Amino acid sequence: MGVHYVLEGSALGARVLCKQVEALGLNRDYGARHLWAQAQTLESWRGFLTVLSDHKSDEDALIAGANAAFKAAAGAMERAANV
Repeated sequence: MGVHYVLEGSALGARVLCKQVEALGLNRDYGARHLWAQAQTLESWRGFLTVLSDHKSDEDALIAGANAAFKAAAGAMERAANV
């Protein structure tokens, strides 16, 4: 669930970034397609919230999963920067 939270949160962030990059002249067809692909609708986030509320998740496990996802992403970015 923690990893799912991180991925869904990233999609929410992409929605914010889409608005900001438009001011730079970028859009779904030019320079920011990757953001628009991730920021389609809020349905996925709402679905995640439903699943989260329906399950009595162990908060510690959820946080550990989220931290693991962030650590994996940071490691991937570090490796990419060192190529």
